Parts: sequence; C-alpha cells; structure tokens
Amino acid sequence: MMAGGRRSVCSVPHSNHVSQRVIRYAVLMIALYRFMQIFGVCSLGLTIMHAAVAAEPATTCQASGWDMKRELKAFARAPQGESAGSSASTMPLLQLDTLYALRLRAQGEVEFVQPPSRAASGPTPMAGITRFKVPTRGVYRVTLDSPLWIDVVTATGIIAPSAYTGWHECTVFRKSVDYTLEAGQTVALQFSGAATDLVKVTIEAP
Repeated sequence: MMAGGRRSVCSVPHSNHVSQRVIRYAVLMIALYRFMQIFGVCSLGLTIMHAAVAAEPATTCQASGWDMKRELKAFARAPQGESAGSSASTMPLLQLDTLYALRLRAQGEVEFVQPPSRAASGPTPMAGITRFKVPTRGVYRVTLDSPLWIDVVTATGIIAPSAYTGWHECTVFRKSVDYTLEAGQTVALQFSGAATDLVKVTIEAP
C-alpha cells in the first residue's frame, strides 16, 4: 500500500487481470493452431485423393504390350450419339477416331451379316450392327466400355482378331480388340450379347 491508502500500480488485482488476458490469448492461439493442423491434414488428404483419382486411368487402364493413351484421350471426350442398325441395310457408318454412345436393341430383332461367333448369354441380350471404312492397311483397334461380344465381318466372312485384352479394374473401358485389315473396303462391326442397350465405342486407325 502507498501512503493515504492508495493501491500501487503493481497491486495483485491488476496482475490477476493481466494474467487472465494472457491465458485467454494462449487458449485462443492453441485452438487456432489445432484448427490449422486439422485443416492442413484434411487439405493434404483431399489433394492426395484427387491426385489418385486423376492418375487412376493412367495406371489401371493399361495392359502389358498395350499403349492405351489414344483410347484414354478418346474416352475423355463427349461421345457422339448413334443407333446401331438391325440389318445390313440399316447399319450406320462410324467414323474412325471418334467416340460413340451406341444405342443397341434386343438381339432377337437383329439380322446379322454373319451369325455372331459367340452365343449370347443372359435373358435379354442386346445387339446391333454398324460399319466403318478401312482407308489404309493396318491394325484397327476397337475399344468398348462394356463386356459384350464383337465381330468384324468382311466380304470373306468374320475376321479373327490379331490381339485382344480386357480390364476389370479400369473405370473407363472394358475391352480392346485389334484387327489387321486390308485397305479399300468397308467392313461390318457387329455387337452382340450386351447386358445393356448403350455402349461406348471407338475405332482407332493405325
């Protein structure tokens, strides 16, 4: 105490007031630090998840001996809608290097150019016929997003594939088939045994 009963500027009540302010400030800073820690971890987790999703097709949609970069680019584009034909006179012409969303129909309604080389399974298989032109000799790759059967038919009959592969983990496409074709012809591309009436397909030229 100072003379006259006045309190010193360093009296206890004033010190308690300052201490409470310091404690509140410290608690606030700790809470902020913890929030930043949590936010930082969440942001890192989201970044990793987004990177994993972006990288998924590049890792799971490849196969040994198969370079699927062109097909990945094709399937990244918006598909062009088209309806498959039910006979040789109604089959549409598909352009090369173009992604299609192809509408199929009940297989019993389709008159194939040649009977499919594999019998359909399932209670209500879907099917259809298309065609494409072969401007140069080489390997033409047909890639689809569904586990259905395809046949390439020329004037001499069904052409055996030169190679094929498939995926179960890939979310972009399901199978890819290579055909070695001679130049100057238009061939039929038959779809059969599909479980759904819509399939995405692209035909990549050599």
